[in-house]
Amino acid sequence: MNSKSDIRIPAEASALPELEGDPAQVDAFATEMRQAASRMEDFAEFAWGSAVLDGWEGGAAAAYGNRVTSVADNAGPAGTAFRAVRAAAVTYSDALSDLKSRLVDLSEDRAAYSHNRVTLRDAKLETSNDELEVIHTLIHRSEEVTDQYTQLEDAIRAWVADAAAADSAFSDALFPLGGASSVNFMTSQAVEASPSFPIDGANAETIAAWWAALTPAEKDAMVTVRPELVGNLDGLPSAIRDDANLLALNADITNFRNLDNQNELTDSDREAYRNALATLEALRNPSMVDPITGERVPMLLTVYKPYAHVGDGGVAISLGNPDEAENLAISVPGMMNSMEAVGDGVNNAYNLYHSSVTAAPGARTAVMFWLDYNSPDFDSANFDADVVGAISPDAAVDGAENLNRMMRGLAVQNDGNPLITAVGHSYGSMLVAQAAASSPEPLFDQVVLIGSPGPGPGIETATDLNVGNGHVYVGVASEDPVAGALAVHGAETASNRFDGERFRAESVDRESDTGFDDHNAYFDTTFHKDERVTYSESVYNMGQIVAGNHDNVLDAERQSIAVTARGVHRGPDPESERSPEAQGVDLEKLRDEYENLQD
Repeated sequence: MNSKSDIRIPAEASALPELEGDPAQVDAFATEMRQAASRMEDFAEFAWGSAVLDGWEGGAAAAYGNRVTSVADNAGPAGTAFRAVRAAAVTYSDALSDLKSRLVDLSEDRAAYSHNRVTLRDAKLETSNDELEVIHTLIHRSEEVTDQYTQLEDAIRAWVADAAAADSAFSDALFPLGGASSVNFMTSQAVEASPSFPIDGANAETIAAWWAALTPAEKDAMVTVRPELVGNLDGLPSAIRDDANLLALNADITNFRNLDNQNELTDSDREAYRNALATLEALRNPSMVDPITGERVPMLLTVYKPYAHVGDGGVAISLGNPDEAENLAISVPGMMNSMEAVGDGVNNAYNLYHSSVTAAPGARTAVMFWLDYNSPDFDSANFDADVVGAISPDAAVDGAENLNRMMRGLAVQNDGNPLITAVGHSYGSMLVAQAAASSPEPLFDQVVLIGSPGPGPGIETATDLNVGNGHVYVGVASEDPVAGALAVHGAETASNRFDGERFRAESVDRESDTGFDDHNAYFDTTFHKDERVTYSESVYNMGQIVAGNHDNVLDAERQSIAVTARGVHRGPDPESERSPEAQGVDLEKLRDEYENLQD
């Protein structure tokens, strides 16, 4: 039987783009190009005819002839080039006129859709749960409005793509003798040759100052010609890094596809190709929707290194702009992770984002999935304490340097004093702990270690971590073998010895054997069709932590561990005796409460 919750209200339509360019001005430019072409061609004809003057002979005459001929040889092609530009301008003017007309139509379609959406939303609010016929009619209407939304969004994307194609074609035509790419190339070469160009190892402040001093043309040239450099420079605005990395990603996919078609992909190319495709798929995930606004969450590709880390690749995707966030979390995964599995990591980051936003509606929130280190591999078929112990902490120590470098870059760009939380899962918790302990200045306000095999070398207690507000949170499921019997890289984080703030992190499907389901359940979230969501204990508490709601975090009792001359004595984990309680949220009710507060 249908219910009121089956009446789905689609998202608000995207804002309409602006038309950059005036057909009348482009027509005037085309006329100037036609006149310039005529003058160049007339001059070339005159010069060629004047290369030999009657009665003048000798060396000077020969030098004059060579010079005039050279000028004529350049003037002729220049005239041809001006005519090509004139033709391109005419084509561009026609394209602008068409885009202008389509934009008017899009404006009318958007207004009609917005009216239909608001009407449907109001009708839903006014309908009671027992008005079944009305509900049935509104469900049908909801499907129609959703189709209208899809068609409108497709039309807007098509308009944007056509506008970009027209701009690109005209831009290339403006430099027919060398191409716009050659101008950008020369500009970028000049920038990199400048003494102010930051050398390897430059700090984030130096890189940010260098970028700010560039002209708009220099910045455009660097993004266009050196996207692989710009996209991975810590200290640059995240939006610029995203622009550059998307250019690099799309160029790589095109190149890899061509090489694949010609059977010329090397093994490393093929691995990088898979990494690039996985990244593109993660960025296109349509389910990343803000739980309050219903709009798609902006996703920024802030690290893109498809060949890095012995082929595993390096990647970071931020849900929300980290430069503008009030609450910012960095999610670091553990072992057996690679760029090819970026989709799973982004899904976990989205679950944390969802929980964080519902914990603090209205706050600007960003959650970044970060994987820019060489995540260790192991033989899962023979996984025990000896295997875990044999896994070197070196990757965590080295990765901590990368993480800290990125955090310093974010600090330069986000000067709004955001609440910064580092969340490390499994081996990633060791990396986060090493990052917090090794930095002379606190780069994180708080850290969250979940499913941790231990914090790694040099760390005995939570106080060894240099954390801004002193909060070192720990989430450990009682049946998680990695954080329990296999925790051999330092103190067991859920214990009284480590002295962290333990929160409830039991899985509702708690396993009593040595399987790894509980180890991989910390981000579990269930989205229901009736506008409800159920968070696992862990992801609920992490959302409250990221939002700064420390009083709402559900505490868990720490496990008692004593070290004596006779060895280590572990008491039972108190959490194993407690019944897990998932946390449900009624999104529709939450949105109504938020809207009422805004009014």
